[in-house]
Amino acid sequence: MRRSYRALTGEEALSEQLRGLAGSLEAGFNVAEECVYRHPAEHDALVWQSGDQRAVIRYGELAERTRAMAAVLHAEGVRPGSRVAMLLPKRPELLATCMAIWQLGATLVPLFTAFGPASIEARVSAADASLVVTEAALIERLPASCERVLDVDALPQVKGEAPEFQRHGADEPFILIFTSGTTGQPKGVPVPLRALPAFRAYLEYSVDLRPEDRLWNLADPGWAYGLYYGVVGPMLLGHTIRFLQEKFDGERAGAFARAEGITNLMSAPTAYRALVPHLEGVPLRVASSAGETLSADLARAFEEKTGAALRDHYGQSELGMVIGNHHGLEHEVHAGAMGLPNPGFAAAVLDKERKPVVGVPGQLALHLPSCPLNFFAGYHAGRDAERIGEDGWYLTGDVCIHYPEGHFAFASRADDVILTAGYRVGPAEIEEPLMRHAAVQDCAVVGRPDETRGEIIVAFVVPTPGLETTQEALLDQLRVYIKREVAAHLAPREVHLIDEIPRTPSGKSQRFVLRERLLADG
Repeated sequence: MRRSYRALTGEEALSEQLRGLAGSLEAGFNVAEECVYRHPAEHDALVWQSGDQRAVIRYGELAERTRAMAAVLHAEGVRPGSRVAMLLPKRPELLATCMAIWQLGATLVPLFTAFGPASIEARVSAADASLVVTEAALIERLPASCERVLDVDALPQVKGEAPEFQRHGADEPFILIFTSGTTGQPKGVPVPLRALPAFRAYLEYSVDLRPEDRLWNLADPGWAYGLYYGVVGPMLLGHTIRFLQEKFDGERAGAFARAEGITNLMSAPTAYRALVPHLEGVPLRVASSAGETLSADLARAFEEKTGAALRDHYGQSELGMVIGNHHGLEHEVHAGAMGLPNPGFAAAVLDKERKPVVGVPGQLALHLPSCPLNFFAGYHAGRDAERIGEDGWYLTGDVCIHYPEGHFAFASRADDVILTAGYRVGPAEIEEPLMRHAAVQDCAVVGRPDETRGEIIVAFVVPTPGLETTQEALLDQLRVYIKREVAAHLAPREVHLIDEIPRTPSGKSQRFVLRERLLADG
């Protein structure tokens, strides 16, 4: 029987999660100890598949691989406090590399494998990483500035063993991750060891991960949701994680989920839309969505197909997951809303005077001094320090509505709000109904500066495959549709046909790219 959401305080959540760890806030932690060495050697740690190849690695074998990799990294000069960048796909060596870096008390700088040289160089340089760990197939992707490179396909032979793990202070970073660039240049986020209980809490309370579950988080470990909750969090609980080392395809992913008997699924709405037609026979119990807004229509279609509830969760690289419709706690769920604050977090919507407001749009904020599970203390190198005010409020940059019943609903990024003819318009108000139109496969809505109206609403549309139309004809259709289904003032004034909506790898629309395109086009 699930506990009542209202009955669990933040302090109780922190205490519960700390009891499940070997270290403590006072004595410190070592992530390799928490995620590998304390678990039974015979339990499965990783199921890996690539094409017809499949491997199962148990915790005992992972411990051996971690020690061996730690010895190599130590020979390369990695010490407590070192920063080591990692550019690896979802292969077993990724897991051993992460754990080896953390055994040595060093900081992991994850890199997404789709990055080009410029994105890699920006992150490696900003992090001041002393070493880049990669594979033979990706070495050519590295810029010339990456002078010290370790190829996991050609590891050197080393004498001796790595030092035994030591615990390090709870405020010491073990990850330096860069934000996804939703609104501009990525910023470095140091993630300290005190984040471990928060990672566990999300999986237990929000994802409702149970010992008997067969979990699959589809997110890439190069990004926060995949690393925090696809690797670290499940392994803190001694769970089995799964890597499908293939380019994402809905049919193939559905077949993998069916073969693995997945009961607990984690991904983004973009992936769920592709997965829904291929989930026949998958024994799902629950599913969690993050990375972009989950529409009520998609949640309904998913549940009709699988019988499992798909619930929306909200978070950021800086904070981890902080708001959600919690599978593991009893509370009312409102369709289209992102839910209630996670246990251990205190959230509100603030007006321009930084005062909490209810029932109207404002900026979502977390009062960090009131969040026992908070681990964010600022960006690497002090960037954007103004995001945390002297009053303790951290501004997320997202516009939301806090309803009197307590739940929160997402409206847009703060800089995505369109001010047109006196109306404040969140793109999601238009994008969600547009996605229901038969001519629209994908879309994003932005504002274009206009002398008369302040801004006009512009829709970028990926048309349904096989559709023969023009921008003018589609504009007429969509304007009539939005006026009829939503509101006249929300009807787009321009429609641009586009092959693909620019998104971060976690699925978030990069509307700033589209705004820049409009400005460049004049």
